[in-house]
Amino acid sequence: MFKSGKHGIIVVSFSSFVNNLPTDIVMKMFDAFKLLPQQIIMRYTGDIKALKDHTPKNVHLLEWMPLNDVLGHKQTKAFVTHAGNNGRYEGMYHTVPMV
Repeated sequence: MFKSGKHGIIVVSFSSFVNNLPTDIVMKMFDAFKLLPQQIIMRYTGDIKALKDHTPKNVHLLEWMPLNDVLGHKQTKAFVTHAGNNGRYEGMYHTVPMV
């Protein structure tokens, strides 16, 4: 799908807690993400096709991801989360810094 690159990966997932983020919030996140050298893997359950023209090149939107596997990847540098129990435990297990 993509290569992690020399700067690594940042995982963004709010699990099933947030089923659909408002578009204006997603756009603000995109504004921040495009400034980062890392590749961003973001779970997004909204209309991915509608965001195609606005998604920065370093952001990869997925409707679902194997979170534990992605957090365990050696290139994962950070995890943006809503701090639910499962994500927190998986992030701690893999010693990934969380925001």
